[in-house]
Parts: sequence; C-alpha cells; structure tokens
Amino acid sequence: MTRRSRHAAALALTTAMLMAAASAAAQSAPLGSPVPGQPLGQALEVEDARGPVSFAAHQLSFPRVVGARDSADDRLRAAFAEHGVDYPAAELFLRVFKHERQMEVWARSHPDAPFVRVRSYTVCSLPGQLGPKRRMGDLQVPEGFYYIDDFNPVSEFHLSLRVSYPNTADRLRRDALSLGGDIFVHGGCATVGCVPIEDRNMEELYWLAVQATDAGQRLIPIHIFPARLDPANLRWLEETFSPDPDLLDFWENLQRGYAFFEETRRVPWITVASNGEYAVPDRPALAADTLLLEGLGELLVLPADAGASADSAGAGAGTGGGDSPR
Repeated sequence: MTRRSRHAAALALTTAMLMAAASAAAQSAPLGSPVPGQPLGQALEVEDARGPVSFAAHQLSFPRVVGARDSADDRLRAAFAEHGVDYPAAELFLRVFKHERQMEVWARSHPDAPFVRVRSYTVCSLPGQLGPKRRMGDLQVPEGFYYIDDFNPVSEFHLSLRVSYPNTADRLRRDALSLGGDIFVHGGCATVGCVPIEDRNMEELYWLAVQATDAGQRLIPIHIFPARLDPANLRWLEETFSPDPDLLDFWENLQRGYAFFEETRRVPWITVASNGEYAVPDRPALAADTLLLEGLGELLVLPADAGASADSAGAGAGTGGGDSPR
C-alpha cells in the first residue's frame, strides 16, 4: 500500500469513527442534553477491526502515535503540573495568531473551570497574508472560529489535525465557487495554506488531542485570528488596512470572540447570522452544547438581526476542497 493510500485509509477510518460517535450522541439524547453514560470526561469508545476499543487505543495502533506518546508524555505531564492543571486534560482549546506566528494550547480539568494556557508553539511558516481564506488555491490560512474535526496518524507531514474549514460563515461570505479545504495543523515546516508547528510540537499537540477526545471531548475548538485583537493591534490593523473596510469589519467581528475569551477564560458560544457574521452571545459554550453541535453538524444560520440574542448553534464541518491533502 502506498503512503497516500495508507493516509486515505487511516483518515477515512478515523473520520467514520468520529462521525459514528457523533451520530450516536445525537440519537441517544435530546438536543442540548448530555448523552446518558457518556458525559464529558468519560472515555469515548469506537469500533475498529478489533471491535469496540477506546479512541486512544485505536490511535495507538499507529506507530507515529506511539512515538508521540513516548516522546511527549513526560514533558506534557511536567508542563501541566507547572500550571496547576490535571493531566491529561478533560478539554482543550486552541488559538492561532497569524501575525505573531503563534499557537496557544489551553486546557482545563473540569467543565466548570476556566481554561489555563499550558503550551505555546511557534507557527514556523505561514503562506499568504493577513485576512480570511475565501477561495481554493489562494494559499491563505483561514481566519474564524473552527473545530478540530479529524486526526491523521499517517500524515505526509508526520501527524496532523484537520481544521473544520469551511464553516457556514465561510460559505455565506464566499467569493468563489470553490472554497477549498483540507486545512490542517501539522508537523514539519513546509506548507501551502496550513499551520505547521514542527514535528516535536506536533507530537505534543496530537497526543493531547487524542487524550482529550478519548476522555469525551467530541470537538476541540480552534480559533484563528489575524493577530492578537487587543486595542494596540486593532489600531495597527486599522492603520495598515484602512483601504479595505470590509476586511476591517470582518476583524472587528472576530474581535468579539477574542475579547470574550480574554475576559472570561471560557470559550464563547458562536452562532452565525444569515449575512455571514459571527454572533457571540454573552455565555460560554457548555459540554451539552458540544453534543448539540455534533448532532447538527453545521453552524446554525440565524436571521441577520438576531445578533447576540441567539441561543443555539452548530459546528462548522470540514469539507475536503482539495487544497493540500495532509
């Protein structure tokens, strides 16, 4: 079997298992209710050739994941202890800042606890420029609110996690027939529109994501920003990109989600209006919301005037547009 064939087979199997788990969650409980017997923090069970196994056990059937665990586990345990967070984490949250070329990893041990930053990685290469991805082949890294929606343990770039681009907001704001897709956080340092953090860091992140998913976190949010959207950077963006008011409006829209997390250390509950704008209600996303998101599989489109009063949403599901298979 060729490397590309192994990649396709592993990706298809992992995708199928995650989708099956999400479907079971949606069918076994009312929308917005925890799944009986599988609350956040309880191991996720999936099916592979051996029958029912834990998600982590399935991932550990791939040699690179075993290597990642053996390489990263002690470092991660020490880092979590230093920041006062139980290891492994029950939940993860990721943020990417393109201008600073930085990825942050936040974790918490309990759904009621605030997130704590446990790791920061350098994004070693970023193609394109500041601004969202709007078409296939533009080499842009997306900007917006997404989830990790797939694991690739046989990536051409060591290990990789797929970002759920394009989401509903991207589709509503599109300026081309094909938006592209296959956006990954991956190892190595070469890329044509993804987020590379080098192999050693990717091993840490991948193993953290495996453990969080195994513990019951069905969707790991990843928010991608042009820069840290604090007042100083907003002024810089306004001065630098003043000829493009639509782009500035888009970044002002993203800033609401950025500010919510900065103020609360909780992930905001994101919805999308029919004009493609994100709405950030004044409450964090909850564990029960995650199950609701999985059941819907899409961001809920709300009337453009619904604004921050919206009280339900869904996850942006990735659709492979073929920019760069990982």
